[in-house]
Amino acid sequence: SLDTRQNARYSAGQLKASGVTRILLVTHAAHMRRARAEFEAAGMQVSIAPTAWLGPRPLGNPVDEEVLPNLPSASSAYAAWFAVHEWVGLLAYRLSR
Repeated sequence: SLDTRQNARYSAGQLKASGVTRILLVTHAAHMRRARAEFEAAGMQVSIAPTAWLGPRPLGNPVDEEVLPNLPSASSAYAAWFAVHEWVGLLAYRLSR
């Protein structure tokens, strides 16, 4: 498949042909909303199991707690990119319905 919609439609077709109508959807937490919507639109009953939450890492010492939160990080840039990617995907999903 080329995208989430194709994946959901193809997978749902294969699963339904085997008598499966309920799934446990495992995907990146940032992608879950759109993936769930696509699988539900394809007629599946979906329970979710999000992975790879993007969030603050555990801090353990004063330098980490006072200095690091004020510095830009690669994980913050990735989280911002991923958020924009998912919002654009959600917009495309809504416009294509």
